Amino acid sequence: MAPALPPSTGAGSSVQLAAAQPAQPDSVRTVATPDSATEGGESAVTGGFVSRILGGLARLERRMPWSGIPMVRDVPAGPRTVPAGDTVTGPVASRGGALDVFGVVNGDAVAYEGDVILHPGSTVTGDAIAVLGRVQLLGGAVGGEVRSVRGALAPIVSSQAAAATPRDTVRDRLGLVVGWLTVLILMGVGVLVFASGPLEGVVEALHGGFARSLVFGVAGQLAVLPAVLLVVIALAVTVIGILLIPFAIVAIALATAGLMMLGFLAVTSVTGSAITGGESRRRLSDRGAALRALFVGIIVFIAVWLIAALFTPVPAAAAVARGIAFVLTWVAVTVGFGAALRSRAGTRRPKPPQVEQEPDDEISWLTPTPIGGVAAVRRPTSQSR
Repeated sequence: MAPALPPSTGAGSSVQLAAAQPAQPDSVRTVATPDSATEGGESAVTGGFVSRILGGLARLERRMPWSGIPMVRDVPAGPRTVPAGDTVTGPVASRGGALDVFGVVNGDAVAYEGDVILHPGSTVTGDAIAVLGRVQLLGGAVGGEVRSVRGALAPIVSSQAAAATPRDTVRDRLGLVVGWLTVLILMGVGVLVFASGPLEGVVEALHGGFARSLVFGVAGQLAVLPAVLLVVIALAVTVIGILLIPFAIVAIALATAGLMMLGFLAVTSVTGSAITGGESRRRLSDRGAALRALFVGIIVFIAVWLIAALFTPVPAAAAVARGIAFVLTWVAVTVGFGAALRSRAGTRRPKPPQVEQEPDDEISWLTPTPIGGVAAVRRPTSQSR
């Protein structure tokens, strides 16, 4: 009898095999099953090299209680989705794509070379396992453990579904919010430095009419796709035009994104000016007041998304907060886009209203001097009377 297999190491250890398992020779009589190995049973294996290989596999299986999951070759290629309201008996697996769970999985959820994504309201009664991927808890619940495997036989990273994973999700969302804050501040400074004139033109268009800008913005968003189709059809008439189609699509996309960003920065500037008031303009220069208003407006809109990120562990509150943040951001982008369209990217500013000046009595009373040089009639004064 061979000595009993050594017990498994701690939760953070890993087992790496130096070679693939060879064919079992005739000298191999029996090999203990994973269950018996877990219970401390002995595996009767003869032969030094084969014994080490099979011993490593047995220890690996003891570390992997989810050994009953489907084999990779038995899983159809491509992503898989469990719709909301459906209850599927597990194990449920995907290969080469994400496993999106919106409903209930009675068993394990496994993804090979993809992520296991548990959306709000979803439930997995067993384990959530991602091989060459990760498990994303976006509001779902896991009754078992959350496991991720990186590499062929890499270390297994285990965590409880109700503890570490929500914190990781909050940290990821906060990082995304901070990243967008940095991008918007950099772009705002760049616009103030290199395109302050167009920005002021869009701001004036916003002051000229919020509702009109909103209508223009909605109409402009709806007209983007038809405009792209018309350009593609027009260019497809000639061979040279066909070659220019990708460049035209990219140009339209960049122009639309640029107008939306310019309009959004204008909305943030107006919002910041409304919050800071006129006190900052008296203490700061025009450029400093514009920079301060822009920063304050950006922080106001980013704060809404920050609150939504903090509510991530609470699915219902997070969904409501994200919905409010999305609506506010969409309105700001749409209104700014409409103002940019109305002002032609800030190049056309509304003309100030002309006030008709009443003619001065002293000037209007005088009559023009004749060509012959005769003095004009003068206005009588009290002395002449």
